[in-house]
Amino acid sequence: MGDRDAWNRRGFPADEADALTMVPDAYVRTGGTVTLLALGLGDLEPAEAQLRVMGAALKPPSPVHLTITPDAGGNRTVRWTRRSRVGWAWMDHVDAPLGEEFERYRLRVLAGETVLRTTETIFPEFSYSAAMAAEDTALGPLTVEVIQVGAMGASIPTRAVLVA
Repeated sequence: MGDRDAWNRRGFPADEADALTMVPDAYVRTGGTVTLLALGLGDLEPAEAQLRVMGAALKPPSPVHLTITPDAGGNRTVRWTRRSRVGWAWMDHVDAPLGEEFERYRLRVLAGETVLRTTETIFPEFSYSAAMAAEDTALGPLTVEVIQVGAMGASIPTRAVLVA
């Protein structure tokens, strides 16, 4: 009955919950197209829509809380918090389950649209040395971009401006 209660809270009659079915994976491959038909009570013909299957639910969500902390020597520590496709509730307030086969991040430093450096790490932090910063800041204002990499693709990037 718990599922029916949730269904009702979303505004759907509980007796219609059984009318829905999951679409088999073979019909919704990433990159494919799905045709949906909707027929309302007063409609004579169904409304049709075609959607491209993007697979967004298979990719990890973007990291959050991206911070860049300088030290006295001009080095910077870049840190972020990962999110999980399977741990949205965050019940224990400690750490979200990984939800991926591995933990990996891609960090890029950009000057405008030009990528100056790219690195991958398995930890949610990166040490950006004073020497790297001196080399990169000569090319103008910088942006740091962090992407979580998963087995089925990469997240949308999280960005922060790197202040010289």
